[in-house]
Amino acid sequence: VLSVQAHCEMRPCDTTTLGYLALENQSQVETYPPEDLLHGESYLEQCSQVYDIYLGDANITCDGGVLVPDYSGCRRGCLVSEGVSLGVGPSPPLVYPGNLILHKQSLTQDCSPLGTQFSGSVDLFCKNGSLSIDGSGCSVACITTTPAEVALVGHTVDIYPTSMIQHGADQDVDCEPQAVGYQGTITLSCDMGFPNASASACVPLPCSQGSSVNITAAGSTSSLTSESVSLMAHDDTYNVNCSGVDPFLSG
Repeated sequence: VLSVQAHCEMRPCDTTTLGYLALENQSQVETYPPEDLLHGESYLEQCSQVYDIYLGDANITCDGGVLVPDYSGCRRGCLVSEGVSLGVGPSPPLVYPGNLILHKQSLTQDCSPLGTQFSGSVDLFCKNGSLSIDGSGCSVACITTTPAEVALVGHTVDIYPTSMIQHGADQDVDCEPQAVGYQGTITLSCDMGFPNASASACVPLPCSQGSSVNITAAGSTSSLTSESVSLMAHDDTYNVNCSGVDPFLSG
């Protein structure tokens, strides 16, 4: 009777065993164990040796004579091509780092390059390839293309700043010509790029002498003119004789 006893062991790795490391789209990097390894033993390689935007270490384990990398210890930085929304203002722009930010590092930069309406600075923070921002230090002025919605009698109208208003500042704007048929001055206040009008100071224009209106009665239409009234305030009334529309009418 033939009996066989097997004493198989997993193949080890020696210093000539070749492995490859790669992160993202970078070219593969060769790696060799610094010493002979048994199956299951491992060694470390710096992640930055594979791709310089990473910190931390890759763990390479000998698995049956094959080197198997584990990149879970690699922490990615944030590239200049990867932006994050400013998060403040009417149309928040993307903010891009001025240079590479490594994992758990921050960068403070001027926000004025974002546009003439921006001033101050922003703080960028990178955590394993994810970029976050603190835009509270960046002020946003109100520009002439962003209106304030103003409630008037029976409707609303958009009132635009006549020039840039800095954050926290005010500007007086004439009701006309933006609010047709109204007079007065309204104050716009700028709050991080949004112009606001707390209450409307625009009042309807009066009707001047000579103002006319078309009246139709009994099939006849006539234009009546307020010749006898020098000025009529908004909501004032003016009575005319019906015979002015048709000589056969009275009242």
